[in-house]
Amino acid sequence: MKKVSTYRIFKEWKLIITYYAEEICIEDIKVLMGQLSKEPDYCPNYPVINDFRNCNLHITPDELKEYIQFLDKDLQIINKRRIGFLTERPNEVVVTHLFSDYIFSTSLHGRVFSTTNSLLKWLSIDYMDEKEFEDIVLEMKTEAYELYALFLPTLN
Repeated sequence: MKKVSTYRIFKEWKLIITYYAEEICIEDIKVLMGQLSKEPDYCPNYPVINDFRNCNLHITPDELKEYIQFLDKDLQIINKRRIGFLTERPNEVVVTHLFSDYIFSTSLHGRVFSTTNSLLKWLSIDYMDEKEFEDIVLEMKTEAYELYALFLPTLN
């Protein structure tokens, strides 16, 4: 199953952007978050934008609950922060809405968006516009697919 994901930490903006594509399950997200939390520039207070527009999420409600416990206990990375979910597909909207509902007992505040502009406004991001954001995501997407293609022979 093809899985593509990547992240960037923008220390100057105090922002994290993650990008997912293809077929994504909860383990893929756990691996990415585990890697991200070990980065020297990682800060648990930075808001996160999760771009799920190009993926199919294969995640059950029970897996979501388990994932929140994983974040809280195993990684100890839950801190007061905003998490924006950018998605367009019905299944991904449902999954991200469930996540937003399940985090009510944490200090996380999540919200689902179908437009970049609304997401940037909610996060009070005024240092970049929609086009700049989409350019960053396109760059991340290109790099992620290039890396996937590089390792494809070893994955089979």
